Amino acid sequence: RTLAHLAGALADTMAAAAERGDATGAPTDAYAASELSGAFNALLPLLSARALAVPKVCTAFYDSLGALLELSRAPGAPPLSAPLARAARHSLRHGWRHGSADISRVSLEATFALAAHAAAHGALEAVRALVRAAQRELLLDLAHAQIHPESAGAAAANALLSLIVAQPDDWATLVDGVVARAAEPNALQALLVQLTTANGVRRSLDRPNRARFRTNLVHFLVPVRQRPQHLAAIAAHIGTEENPG
Repeated sequence: RTLAHLAGALADTMAAAAERGDATGAPTDAYAASELSGAFNALLPLLSARALAVPKVCTAFYDSLGALLELSRAPGAPPLSAPLARAARHSLRHGWRHGSADISRVSLEATFALAAHAAAHGALEAVRALVRAAQRELLLDLAHAQIHPESAGAAAANALLSLIVAQPDDWATLVDGVVARAAEPNALQALLVQLTTANGVRRSLDRPNRARFRTNLVHFLVPVRQRPQHLAAIAAHIGTEENPG
Protein backbone atom coordinates (compact mmCIF):
# COMPACT_ATOMS: atom_id res chain seq x y z
CA ARG A 1 0.00 0.00 0.00
CA THR A 2 2.83 2.39 0.83
CA LEU A 3 4.47 1.86 -2.55
CA ALA A 4 1.20 2.39 -4.40
CA HIS A 5 0.59 5.55 -2.37
CA LEU A 6 4.06 6.84 -3.26
CA ALA A 7 3.70 6.23 -6.99
CA GLY A 8 0.19 7.66 -7.11
CA ALA A 9 1.05 10.75 -5.10
CA LEU A 10 4.06 11.59 -7.23
CA ALA A 11 2.05 11.23 -10.43
CA ASP A 12 -0.80 13.33 -9.03
CA THR A 13 1.46 16.14 -7.84
CA MET A 14 3.25 16.39 -11.16
CA ALA A 15 -0.06 16.50 -13.03
CA ALA A 16 -1.44 19.10 -10.63
CA ALA A 17 1.67 21.22 -11.02
CA ALA A 18 1.38 21.22 -14.79
CA GLU A 19 -2.32 22.08 -14.61
CA ARG A 20 -1.73 24.96 -12.21
CA GLY A 21 1.07 26.33 -14.32
CA ASP A 22 -1.06 26.22 -17.48
CA ALA A 23 -4.03 27.83 -15.74
CA THR A 24 -2.13 30.71 -14.18
CA GLY A 25 0.50 31.32 -16.79
CA ALA A 26 3.16 31.03 -14.09
CA PRO A 27 6.33 29.01 -14.70
CA THR A 28 5.42 25.33 -14.62
CA ASP A 29 8.83 24.31 -13.24
CA ALA A 30 8.42 26.41 -10.10
CA TYR A 31 4.97 24.97 -9.41
CA ALA A 32 6.18 21.45 -10.16
CA ALA A 33 9.13 21.85 -7.80
CA SER A 34 6.87 23.16 -5.04
CA GLU A 35 4.35 20.34 -5.42
CA LEU A 36 6.98 17.63 -5.77
CA SER A 37 8.93 18.96 -2.79
CA GLY A 38 5.78 18.75 -0.69
CA ALA A 39 5.17 15.20 -1.83
CA PHE A 40 8.70 14.12 -1.02
CA ASN A 41 8.59 15.74 2.41
CA ALA A 42 5.40 13.83 3.18
CA LEU A 43 6.38 10.50 1.65
CA LEU A 44 10.08 10.06 2.31
CA PRO A 45 9.52 8.92 5.92
CA LEU A 46 7.41 6.09 4.49
CA LEU A 47 10.25 4.84 2.29
CA SER A 48 12.11 2.24 4.29
CA ALA A 49 15.25 0.43 3.19
CA ARG A 50 12.96 -2.52 2.47
CA ALA A 51 10.92 -0.42 0.04
CA LEU A 52 14.05 0.82 -1.72
CA ALA A 53 15.11 -2.80 -2.14
CA VAL A 54 12.41 -3.14 -4.81
CA PRO A 55 14.29 -2.25 -8.04
CA LYS A 56 11.42 -0.49 -9.81
CA VAL A 57 10.61 1.59 -6.74
CA CYS A 58 14.27 2.43 -6.20
CA THR A 59 14.75 3.57 -9.81
CA ALA A 60 11.55 5.63 -9.74
CA PHE A 61 12.62 7.24 -6.48
CA TYR A 62 15.98 8.41 -7.82
CA ASP A 63 14.41 9.56 -11.08
CA SER A 64 11.89 11.62 -9.11
CA LEU A 65 14.52 13.01 -6.76
CA GLY A 66 16.66 14.02 -9.73
CA ALA A 67 13.64 15.70 -11.33
CA LEU A 68 12.91 17.58 -8.10
CA LEU A 69 16.49 18.82 -7.88
CA GLU A 70 16.44 19.96 -11.50
CA LEU A 71 13.07 21.70 -11.11
CA SER A 72 14.27 23.41 -7.95
CA ARG A 73 16.66 25.48 -10.05
CA ALA A 74 13.69 27.40 -11.50
CA PRO A 75 13.12 30.97 -10.28
CA GLY A 76 10.75 30.93 -7.32
CA ALA A 77 11.14 27.22 -6.67
CA PRO A 78 11.72 26.18 -3.04
CA PRO A 79 15.04 24.71 -1.91
CA LEU A 80 15.25 21.32 -0.26
CA SER A 81 13.98 21.34 3.30
CA ALA A 82 16.39 20.24 6.02
CA PRO A 83 14.56 16.89 6.61
CA LEU A 84 14.49 16.20 2.87
CA ALA A 85 18.19 17.06 2.56
CA ARG A 86 19.04 14.62 5.36
CA ALA A 87 16.93 11.88 3.78
CA ALA A 88 18.46 12.55 0.36
CA ARG A 89 21.95 12.17 1.80
CA HIS A 90 21.39 8.63 3.01
CA SER A 91 19.25 7.52 0.09
CA LEU A 92 21.74 8.76 -2.53
CA ARG A 93 24.56 6.76 -1.00
CA HIS A 94 22.33 3.70 -0.87
CA GLY A 95 21.88 4.11 -4.63
CA TRP A 96 25.57 4.56 -5.48
CA ARG A 97 26.41 1.30 -3.78
CA HIS A 98 23.45 -0.64 -5.17
CA GLY A 99 24.06 -3.95 -6.93
CA SER A 100 22.06 -2.80 -9.96
CA ALA A 101 24.01 -0.78 -12.51
CA ASP A 102 20.87 1.11 -13.53
CA ILE A 103 20.03 2.12 -9.97
CA SER A 104 23.63 3.12 -9.27
CA ARG A 105 23.71 5.23 -12.43
CA VAL A 106 20.42 7.04 -11.81
CA SER A 107 21.37 7.85 -8.22
CA LEU A 108 24.68 9.31 -9.42
CA GLU A 109 22.76 11.37 -11.97
CA ALA A 110 20.58 12.64 -9.13
CA THR A 111 23.77 13.58 -7.30
CA PHE A 112 24.85 15.60 -10.34
CA ALA A 113 21.48 17.38 -10.17
CA LEU A 114 22.11 17.99 -6.47
CA ALA A 115 25.20 20.01 -7.33
CA ALA A 116 23.20 22.20 -9.71
CA HIS A 117 20.62 22.68 -6.96
CA ALA A 118 23.40 23.73 -4.59
CA ALA A 119 24.57 26.34 -7.08
CA ALA A 120 21.09 27.89 -6.93
CA HIS A 121 20.50 27.50 -3.17
CA GLY A 122 24.05 27.18 -1.81
CA ALA A 123 23.56 29.76 0.92
CA LEU A 124 21.27 27.36 2.81
CA GLU A 125 23.20 25.32 5.36
CA ALA A 126 21.06 22.20 4.84
CA VAL A 127 22.02 22.15 1.17
CA ARG A 128 25.67 22.93 1.86
CA ALA A 129 25.82 20.15 4.45
CA LEU A 130 24.33 17.71 1.96
CA VAL A 131 26.98 18.56 -0.64
CA ARG A 132 29.79 18.31 1.94
CA ALA A 133 28.57 14.88 2.98
CA ALA A 134 28.24 13.75 -0.64
CA GLN A 135 31.81 14.88 -1.39
CA ARG A 136 33.18 12.85 1.51
CA GLU A 137 31.11 9.74 0.96
CA LEU A 138 31.54 9.56 -2.81
CA LEU A 139 35.32 9.95 -2.49
CA LEU A 140 35.37 7.20 0.14
CA ASP A 141 33.18 4.83 -1.86
CA LEU A 142 35.15 5.38 -5.08
CA ALA A 143 38.48 4.84 -3.33
CA HIS A 144 37.23 1.60 -1.78
CA ALA A 145 35.56 0.41 -5.00
CA GLN A 146 32.07 0.43 -3.49
CA ILE A 147 30.40 1.89 -6.61
CA HIS A 148 28.94 -0.49 -9.19
CA PRO A 149 31.72 -1.02 -11.78
CA GLU A 150 29.44 -0.09 -14.68
CA SER A 151 28.65 3.24 -12.99
CA ALA A 152 32.13 4.00 -11.66
CA GLY A 153 33.16 5.66 -14.93
CA ALA A 154 31.29 8.57 -16.46
CA ALA A 155 28.38 8.76 -14.01
CA ALA A 156 30.56 8.69 -10.90
CA ALA A 157 33.15 11.07 -12.35
CA ASN A 158 30.47 13.55 -13.39
CA ALA A 159 28.88 13.39 -9.95
CA LEU A 160 32.16 13.94 -8.10
CA LEU A 161 33.23 16.80 -10.38
CA SER A 162 29.87 18.50 -9.98
CA LEU A 163 30.14 18.33 -6.18
CA ILE A 164 33.65 19.78 -6.27
CA VAL A 165 32.60 22.61 -8.59
CA ALA A 166 29.56 23.38 -6.43
CA GLN A 167 31.57 23.87 -3.22
CA PRO A 168 35.32 24.06 -3.94
CA ASP A 169 36.21 25.42 -0.50
CA ASP A 170 34.64 22.41 1.19
CA TRP A 171 36.55 20.11 -1.16
CA ALA A 172 39.81 21.88 -0.27
CA THR A 173 39.05 21.40 3.42
CA LEU A 174 38.37 17.71 2.81
CA VAL A 175 41.67 17.30 0.96
CA ASP A 176 43.57 19.01 3.78
CA GLY A 177 41.96 16.72 6.35
CA VAL A 178 42.76 13.56 4.40
CA VAL A 179 46.38 14.61 3.81
CA ALA A 180 46.82 15.42 7.51
CA ARG A 181 46.06 11.78 8.36
CA ALA A 182 48.23 10.26 5.64
CA ALA A 183 51.28 8.13 6.36
CA GLU A 184 52.67 9.42 3.05
CA PRO A 185 51.23 12.95 2.96
CA ASN A 186 53.26 14.32 0.06
CA ALA A 187 52.36 11.43 -2.22
CA LEU A 188 48.66 11.52 -1.38
CA GLN A 189 48.48 15.29 -1.65
CA ALA A 190 50.06 15.14 -5.10
CA LEU A 191 47.45 12.63 -6.25
CA LEU A 192 44.57 14.73 -4.89
CA VAL A 193 45.92 17.91 -6.51
CA GLN A 194 46.39 16.16 -9.84
CA LEU A 195 42.82 14.88 -9.68
CA THR A 196 41.43 18.40 -10.05
CA THR A 197 44.22 20.14 -11.99
CA ALA A 198 46.06 17.71 -14.28
CA ASN A 199 45.15 17.30 -17.93
CA GLY A 200 43.81 20.86 -18.12
CA VAL A 201 40.87 20.22 -15.77
CA ARG A 202 39.03 23.36 -14.64
CA ARG A 203 36.05 24.17 -12.43
CA SER A 204 33.60 23.58 -15.24
CA LEU A 205 30.95 21.01 -16.12
CA ASP A 206 31.24 21.31 -19.90
CA ARG A 207 31.63 18.03 -21.78
CA PRO A 208 35.36 18.31 -22.60
CA ASN A 209 36.19 19.10 -18.99
CA ARG A 210 34.09 16.20 -17.73
CA ALA A 211 35.97 13.87 -20.06
CA ARG A 212 39.34 15.15 -18.82
CA PHE A 213 38.27 14.77 -15.20
CA ARG A 214 37.12 11.21 -15.91
CA THR A 215 40.65 10.40 -17.10
CA ASN A 216 42.13 12.05 -14.02
CA LEU A 217 39.86 10.02 -11.75
CA VAL A 218 41.14 6.77 -13.23
CA HIS A 219 44.74 7.93 -12.75
CA PHE A 220 43.89 8.85 -9.16
CA LEU A 221 42.08 5.67 -8.17
CA VAL A 222 44.63 3.17 -9.47
CA PRO A 223 47.53 4.26 -7.22
CA VAL A 224 45.24 5.04 -4.28
CA ARG A 225 43.78 1.54 -4.32
CA GLN A 226 47.27 0.06 -4.54
CA ARG A 227 48.41 1.82 -1.36
CA PRO A 228 46.65 0.69 1.83
CA GLN A 229 48.11 3.76 3.57
CA HIS A 230 46.20 6.08 1.23
CA LEU A 231 42.95 4.17 1.70
CA ALA A 232 43.43 4.24 5.46
CA ALA A 233 43.92 8.02 5.47
CA ILE A 234 40.75 8.61 3.46
CA ALA A 235 38.72 6.26 5.64
CA ALA A 236 40.13 7.63 8.90
CA HIS A 237 39.41 11.28 8.11
CA ILE A 238 35.97 10.72 6.64
CA GLY A 239 35.01 8.39 9.48
CA THR A 240 35.99 11.07 11.98
CA GLU A 241 33.95 13.68 10.11
CA GLU A 242 30.89 11.42 10.08
CA ASN A 243 31.26 10.53 13.78
CA PRO A 244 32.72 13.58 15.55
CA GLY A 245 33.88 13.11 19.11
